[in-house]
Amino acid sequence: MTDIINKIDGQVQVIFEKGEGTQIYRDAIWMTQDEYDAVSTESMEQAKQQRYDNWLAIINAMPTEEVLVTDSANTVTPVV
Repeated sequence: MTDIINKIDGQVQVIFEKGEGTQIYRDAIWMTQDEYDAVSTESMEQAKQQRYDNWLAIINAMPTEEVLVTDSANTVTPVV
């Protein structure tokens, strides 16, 4: 996806997407027009990458839920 640049009420919104497969991250970075004009392409890419990396770390660190089933004899069995 190519970045989408919106200008709203003196602010610049850069909408971007990073990732592949099922791990697609979509976000927007807001800044003033002056900040947008001053930021380098490299700095913008670093900010996007940092947001993506932080999101990916959270997503991959989430524990999976273990489902427990109790039968009539009160035996608890994990379901995988």
